[in-house]
Amino acid sequence: ASFFDMIKDILARREIRAYRRRLGLAPDDPVSFVDFGTGNGRYALAYKAVCPQAEVLAVDFASEPPAALTAEHSHVPYMHTPEFFADERKFEICYMRHVLEHVDNPLAFLRKMLGKLADGGSLILEVPNVRNGITRLFRAYSPSFYPPYHLHHFTGENLKSLLDSLSLSLSLSPIEYSIFQTEMPFMSNLLANMLGEPLNNRHRAAGVLLHPIQMIVDACVGERAALCAILTLRQ
Repeated sequence: ASFFDMIKDILARREIRAYRRRLGLAPDDPVSFVDFGTGNGRYALAYKAVCPQAEVLAVDFASEPPAALTAEHSHVPYMHTPEFFADERKFEICYMRHVLEHVDNPLAFLRKMLGKLADGGSLILEVPNVRNGITRLFRAYSPSFYPPYHLHHFTGENLKSLLDSLSLSLSLSPIEYSIFQTEMPFMSNLLANMLGEPLNNRHRAAGVLLHPIQMIVDACVGERAALCAILTLRQ
């Protein structure tokens, strides 16, 4: 693994621990976890590292698993999306990091995801916040938009409206939710976009150095890089 991959792995484990604390879980509580939209498998592997006794599943739209999940040491099974929704298992935590902006119908998709939660389970989602300070300054260059792959662009207000609509549509199984903002370093992607180059380690190194500027600009406008929501099914 590269230096930047090691840093990302450390940050992923820290993020997983933070979410578990928000859910009131003890460090050794083996709560089951599915990483939907796992990508390279980093967050599924991070959860397994943080809580080795937990049942962990990685899911994505590709039929084949990422390389990291085919290694013998991973111990994290992979499932293709159609298989996942056909499977009867339910999970105590469903995690969707930067998935919702890619789906055709977010409301219908969230209802489908809630069907994979065990009673009292939680769905954690994170999406880019298009009102963050860097996006306001650099607009089309910002990775918050990422055309044509981001089909939807979220603000705190329209995310709340979506979750309110979701709750109303689930009158027999209402949800409780909270929304908060968090940092998502993306100066490296911004630089690559501005230079018209594929993302490389030069951009990543510069992005690390420029991240404090991102945080300062976001603080000045009061909007951070990403929006997070935790949805919990009432028992």
